Amino acid sequence: FASMFGPGGFTGPDNPFGVPDAFAQQPPDTRPPEERYAEQLRQLNDMGFYEFERNVEALRRTGGSVQGAVEYLLTH
Repeated sequence: FASMFGPGGFTGPDNPFGVPDAFAQQPPDTRPPEERYAEQLRQLNDMGFYEFERNVEALRRTGGSVQGAVEYLLTH
């Protein structure tokens, strides 16, 4: 247990509270939506949703969830 918080553990000058890197804030994804959501857009197209801008908006609003995007597209 002590090794987690001592040398080689989670603490250090950039991480004084010992928070594991998995919980550190990730930088925003700046890739274009056709790259960021490539697989999800393919899935939506396979389901008959072909409007790129609407699909991207739905994926953005649902954090990339295909199921959430389908629900959004059907109700908006």
